[in-house]
Amino acid sequence: MKNEISQILKLVEVGNLEKALQEAKNLYGINQNNLDVVKVLVYTYIQFGNFEKVILLLDKHFRLRKDKQDFDYHNNIGYALAQTEEFERAIPHLEQAVSISPNNPIPYTNLAGVYQKIMDFEKAQAVIYQALNIIESYGSDTFNKFSNTF
Repeated sequence: MKNEISQILKLVEVGNLEKALQEAKNLYGINQNNLDVVKVLVYTYIQFGNFEKVILLLDKHFRLRKDKQDFDYHNNIGYALAQTEEFERAIPHLEQAVSISPNNPIPYTNLAGVYQKIMDFEKAQAVIYQALNIIESYGSDTFNKFSNTF
């Protein structure tokens, strides 16, 4: 399973998105209950900008879970909701992602983008400064370190 997921991520990395999506769909077809498979399919849909599909998949697989501390769920659904302009729904998910992984700059930048869209520039600036402080503490390779999560 890990090999198949790694292969899909490599396909995304080299820009072969069509093949990555097909492989992710195939893997999901035979492993629908595996959350890592769900996450890689979601990640692939994000690359295509299919945010409605992202929201549907994440809702289907995470809504009834008792464990609400899944970073990928909160960050990805928050990002997808923001992309579909459901900003007020996105904010609590992105705040939860920040809470779960406070040293990861990605949810901060996503949250800052939402605040910017709703014209709360003070909050956007405060959050982006938090992201910049994290990036500064990790060095210039920070986004590469964190962006390979799904």
